[in-house]
Amino acid sequence: MKCLKERLIDKGWEYKYRNYSRYFVGNINIHMRQKPKISVVVISWRVHPLTIENLRALESQRNTSDFEVIFVDNGAPEHSFDPLMPYIDTYIRLNTNTGACIARNIGALFAQAPILLFLEDDAIPDQHLIESHIITHQRYSLISVRGVCLPISNNEWNERQDWYYLGDDPHARYCDIEGNASYSANEFFEVGGWNDQLLYGGEGKELAIRILNKYPTLSKQIYSPISIIYHDYAISEQQLELKRQKQRSSFTKLKEKYSDWEKFDSKWGQYIGEYHTLNETLSWQKDKKSQERYLEICQFIKEQHKTAIHKYMDGKVFLNDIDFFQSLSTLKKIAIFGAGLKGRTTFTILKRYGLEIDCFVDNNSSIHYQYLFDKPIVPVTQLTDDYFILIASSWSYQIVNQLVELKWAKNKNFKTIIG
Repeated sequence: MKCLKERLIDKGWEYKYRNYSRYFVGNINIHMRQKPKISVVVISWRVHPLTIENLRALESQRNTSDFEVIFVDNGAPEHSFDPLMPYIDTYIRLNTNTGACIARNIGALFAQAPILLFLEDDAIPDQHLIESHIITHQRYSLISVRGVCLPISNNEWNERQDWYYLGDDPHARYCDIEGNASYSANEFFEVGGWNDQLLYGGEGKELAIRILNKYPTLSKQIYSPISIIYHDYAISEQQLELKRQKQRSSFTKLKEKYSDWEKFDSKWGQYIGEYHTLNETLSWQKDKKSQERYLEICQFIKEQHKTAIHKYMDGKVFLNDIDFFQSLSTLKKIAIFGAGLKGRTTFTILKRYGLEIDCFVDNNSSIHYQYLFDKPIVPVTQLTDDYFILIASSWSYQIVNQLVELKWAKNKNFKTIIG
């Protein structure tokens, strides 16, 4: 316990001791890493078959990157993770499943590096994952880096999200993929780390709000297209529903705490692909060797993952794809499916491009034939073949299925907006 308390005091977190000491059993330093550039924190509450693959993939990257692996046993039966020990540098044991946030924070306390990378236990890291996070922190003046998540499996549940991949260009974006997220350690500890009150859901966004409040520059939090993991959003309906139940409970608390919780996302969508808004460090601008290495990684990533990315992007379009929208406007009338916040944001940005939107579409019959931005809101059955539908809604998966049932064709008649 003394070791835990000293570390908490060192980070200015002594107020967390009473809570953390209830769960902390102990730590074992298995391998000593001298001055790692990045500390990788992996937490797990049960043995997952992909975890050993994950750690082996990390181990293979030691020739190109200086890093340490901190593994937090989040209440699994004793000795469950013995087979993983050869790949772990620091092992930490907790006496129960604390949820993600406390376990991640305790893991971070034992980190030596100036960068903290939080990694899913059941993800498969790309072979350049570690180096990509390090070099991105070197290139930009930033606090956090959010990477890419590409599906492992070809299943319908992976279609229930549209934020795992956000294009080939870095841009301002908060960490909404908590299992492929890195932070500058100083600022992470300064703002209090992950929210100990949250078990699961929204913790990346909540941390981003606190970071933005302390450092009110969006470009301090960025998306990195070269930092890739493979991970499934869900592998069954049962798992997906359990995931959503946990998220709903968390989101309810967060909406009560933050009045702008719902609107927070709209701050970031306009920056997709806007790499010129990021600030490079002076040291990077002089470091030709690192610049060349960054380009090498970019080229490799683009080639290595092009099939997976092409498949992921089927039926989707980024909000900054001006060429697509301008070409589309010469061929079809444009309808935005979604009269909520995302639909309104999409309308505003497309108008900025000079596009004319004909109407909104929504499944809420109570708002049919009302007007939004002087455009009518109509039922989808009113649209004809001379329309192209842009889906801008959190219900995009259900809307896609609805349109397919109505004999509308993906790509030919509609696409889902990402952004």
